[in-house]
Amino acid sequence: MIKTIITLLLTFYVVAVGATETINIATSYTIESKVLKETRGYSVYLPRTYEQTKAQRFPVLYVLDGIDNLRHTAGTIDFLGRYANIPGVIVVAIDSPERYRDFTPTGPEDDNTVGGAAPFLDFVEKELMPHINKTYRNDKFNMIAGHSLGGLLVIHSLQARPHLFQAHFAFSPSLWWDEQLAVNNMAKWLAKTKSMTNYLYVNLGGEGERMQAGYNDLVALLNKSVPEGFRFKAEHLTDETHTTTPVIGQFRALRSLYAKWKIPNSYYPQGMAAIDAYYKALSVDFGYDIKVSETVINNLSYYYMGYAKKPKLAIESFKRNVKDYPDSGLAHANLAVGYESAGQIANAIESFKAALKLLSVSHESYAETKNNLQRLTKKH
Repeated sequence: MIKTIITLLLTFYVVAVGATETINIATSYTIESKVLKETRGYSVYLPRTYEQTKAQRFPVLYVLDGIDNLRHTAGTIDFLGRYANIPGVIVVAIDSPERYRDFTPTGPEDDNTVGGAAPFLDFVEKELMPHINKTYRNDKFNMIAGHSLGGLLVIHSLQARPHLFQAHFAFSPSLWWDEQLAVNNMAKWLAKTKSMTNYLYVNLGGEGERMQAGYNDLVALLNKSVPEGFRFKAEHLTDETHTTTPVIGQFRALRSLYAKWKIPNSYYPQGMAAIDAYYKALSVDFGYDIKVSETVINNLSYYYMGYAKKPKLAIESFKRNVKDYPDSGLAHANLAVGYESAGQIANAIESFKAALKLLSVSHESYAETKNNLQRLTKKH
């Protein structure tokens, strides 16, 4: 009997992935900022699939007020990513000890405790982001999330530096700042911007008149006119409070941004060509090349092997995964399962051997893969 670690994801096939892996622990770092003339702290959370294959690249979410917002953000990403509702996402949580200074775009000239949004964004753009790009496998799709004054910075950065982030999440933004300067600047920016590929999620809880006024004016502005290719979602969550909007908002922002990420089940019976076409369209929507994920190809392979009873097509699909993700031990292990199912035992043994060379001893599938190899070797 073929042994592997499986999790039931759809009604008609199984996929060889683990379901007991614990959430990755973020690692904290510091960076010496010449722009800000100070040491800044940040933490990095890597998605569970980051070490699975070196061929995979990931979007990056920069989170303001990182100490407060890292845990719930990482948990949301881990849960949604586990079931392929969103891609794996690298989280860079930035410590914010001087949030009034860093997140506000204006302030009195003689007051250095406010109005530092420009140098803070310089720090992100010229120092932190290049370091993250050099250190981690990002796919050049960057997001930013901020709450309250952090939300103000998010809205400000969208119109001041639209090239910097491709998606913006603003939770209960403090748009009242400086007589709604951010809203007024947004109006000017929208008037002169004809097209751009970007996304904005903004929300508000059941909050005071001053907060509501800025939110209402921004939403009215966006409803009136937005550039071609620009998408936004605004939600007034009256049952939420100022302190809960970032928690529920992070989930809803990611679900909205990646609403089409999980390929519908109906595509699997149509085969690889249809799946490739779906991902090509997805790439157009996001503005960068998105590879068919290893999980989706695995799903197709198990659909062929189990539900459709087409072992040759299953092996072809498994081979596609090995080609696209050559350093993934799971890709080789699943190809071995396909070979054994088709009675190609010699090929199965070689694929299990290749998988063991790539899987770490601590990987959840290592023991099962080793047992499968020993079982086949003894019999044959």
